[in-house]
Amino acid sequence: MVESMERGAALPDQHFLRAMFGRFASGVTVVTCGAGDAVHGMTANSFTSVSLEPALGLVSLSRNCRMHDRLVAARRFGVSVLAEGHRHVSNHFAGRPVDGYLPAFEERCGVGLLSDALAWMILETEAEHRAGTHTLFVGRLVSCGYRADAHPLIFFGGGYGALSAPASA
Repeated sequence: MVESMERGAALPDQHFLRAMFGRFASGVTVVTCGAGDAVHGMTANSFTSVSLEPALGLVSLSRNCRMHDRLVAARRFGVSVLAEGHRHVSNHFAGRPVDGYLPAFEERCGVGLLSDALAWMILETEAEHRAGTHTLFVGRLVSCGYRADAHPLIFFGGGYGALSAPASA
């Protein structure tokens, strides 16, 4: 079945837009700020790299979410890329706590990161851009690392998935 909107037609509703934008597969991250007993995090699949020189990343947050104001105040944030098998972690930080799950954080450069992330980075906010109902936070890379022994958790069409085969270089 093909769903479409034709040029000149009225803009589709949010349900249609969510389904359409959901056709783009993405990884899943947990964005964090704070450290020690004051780490705050939220699930976000709206993360992307922006530039290698200088090294920049971008996360888009709704101005209505609690994390938005925390990120504005913190000026430094972490991004933990989730691996296969981390659906429960994604759900936990998306506001659907998982009984018995206690996230383990390690502190790097004053920010708590998930200790078992596939990849991690610390970013210093360089720019904030209002865009519709969201703010785009562009951060300059401060520190980063990754594991080469795991595959990413994938989000597509409102659900989780995994790579069917490892990506070749």
